[in-house]
Order: sequence, then C-alpha cells, then structure tokens
Amino acid sequence: MISREIYPKLYSAWVHPPTPVYMKLYVFNITNPQQIGLGELPKLEELGPFVFLKNTTKINISIDEQADTTTYKLYTSFEYLKDLSVNMSLQEEITFINVPFVVIK
Repeated sequence: MISREIYPKLYSAWVHPPTPVYMKLYVFNITNPQQIGLGELPKLEELGPFVFLKNTTKINISIDEQADTTTYKLYTSFEYLKDLSVNMSLQEEITFINVPFVVIK
C-alpha cells in the first residue's frame, strides 16, 4: 500500500486520480414515434456527442497494516461539459426504443 506519510502526493493521486476521463455519449432519437405504432420503420437521428467528465475518488478508506489490506468505497460523479457537447441541453426530450421490451415481445 502507498503510505500517505511517506508518499503524500502519490497517495493523494491514488485517492483522487488527477488524469481527466471524458465520456462521449451518442444517442439515436426516433423522429417518427407515432408512425411506428402504425407499422412504419423508425427514422433515426443521431444526437451527440454529449460530453461528461468522470470524477472518481476513494472514500471511507481503511488501512489495516497488520493484515496488509486496504478497503474503500469508490465514489463516481459525472459533470456535463456543455462547451464540448452538441448545442443541446440535458433537458431535451429524446425518444428511443426500449430494446429489452422489444426483444422480449
């Protein structure tokens, strides 16, 4: 285990990794949902990217020197990066297919 007393910078980087992790999300919006109910094929419009910064940090860290073990919980959050995303808010209404429902049917 990285000792926080001996290697404080390394320990800090282990608790909260400083390297940014970006996630790009693309979705397909169905532009003709009413017509699908009448038997037409869906018309899809690709939307994206929606870009998020993934933040992770370790919390509730417990170090057992005797057993040489470390336990912790991983906390993850996502921050929406509007400037790197398409010109849409996260409040937009998007229609998509519920794949598990369609497969089961």
